[in-house]
Amino acid sequence: MKRKQRVLYVQYTTPAGYTILGHGARMLAKRGWEVLFLGVDTIGSATKIKLQACEGVREKTLPYCPPGFKQKLHYIRYCFWVCWHALNWRADAIYCSDRMVAPIGWFLSKIGRFRVVFHEHDPPRDSNGLFLRSIMRFRKCLATNAIVCIVPNQERVDKFVADVNPKNAMMVWNAVSVDEIRDECQHKLDGTLRLWYQGALGPGQLPLSIVDAIAMTDGVEFAFAGYETFGTGSFVQQLLSRAESLGVSDRVRYVGTPATRDDLYAASKGADVGLVLFEIPFRDVMAGASQKPFEYMAAGMAMLVPDLPEWERFTVSEGFGRSCLPNQPESIARELAFFRDNRVKTREMGTAAQTRIRTNWNYESQFKPVVELLEATATNSGKGSK
Repeated sequence: MKRKQRVLYVQYTTPAGYTILGHGARMLAKRGWEVLFLGVDTIGSATKIKLQACEGVREKTLPYCPPGFKQKLHYIRYCFWVCWHALNWRADAIYCSDRMVAPIGWFLSKIGRFRVVFHEHDPPRDSNGLFLRSIMRFRKCLATNAIVCIVPNQERVDKFVADVNPKNAMMVWNAVSVDEIRDECQHKLDGTLRLWYQGALGPGQLPLSIVDAIAMTDGVEFAFAGYETFGTGSFVQQLLSRAESLGVSDRVRYVGTPATRDDLYAASKGADVGLVLFEIPFRDVMAGASQKPFEYMAAGMAMLVPDLPEWERFTVSEGFGRSCLPNQPESIARELAFFRDNRVKTREMGTAAQTRIRTNWNYESQFKPVVELLEATATNSGKGSK
């Protein structure tokens, strides 16, 4: 009897931190693969986020270690731990989801027994110090040895190819699963316009100007969910304090960090407009890479996005939303008034977006070529092991 194919997901961070990894893992599990995530625990509000349960998908983590010399030792321990699991568990494929695991992925790719995938979620920043420069060299080595490198939009694919000349690069948007499409959206055609935001919380993703715009616009309320990062410590309190100082604290609400995807969608239920207000300029091209637009679309929301060409192509020209200048409250307020005063049009935008998710802007469609490649390149020893 042939044993199941096995894939080891490797990331020097919490596995639940990247929702799309869970989407891909469940796709493989449903096709008969065994999946094991090896990661590292985190701290703060992000600890509330859990990997979605699925038969055939397991998770193991090492304890969190703060930055410093001890973390270097912790990293070395993690590398040996992963290699031991890869060999002892007899994995067939290694799915590297983090530049920090590039040395592991490169080493395992050179053994020859493993098919290695490299999924780069975020472009690299300046690499200062010997350690980070070494990681970047291994990134290039891994890219030329991996059977496929996955990047979340075309602009980043082009830059990635120019930087590291990979053997094979593929664009896969950070879309939602078809299982996340919500038909019970309960959008109203009258009453208060409900705005919603979910994701990382900081001024670069959610400007304080949104509160100023709400103060300028009657008949609008705003709820948001997510987690603060190390660099944005007290941002939630800043938003709530701003709302209180402007007299709109009854229309601005923080719902915390939902632990599961179902909890997140339940918290957003009934929202009319999803906010995608990355600052201009933002550090990276985010259309296709940011998960939140796809999540809003799955819930049938219209969207308010930055006035940039990437978002014009992705959202506005498709009829899924409108654009504004995120740092200008007046610009945001004009668009909020439009959504409020044109509820039928707002509903149509959300319906069109949800239909597109159901048709082909879902992770099952996006990730299918990767699954097919993994299965097409299955080694005889892997497929025939007893």
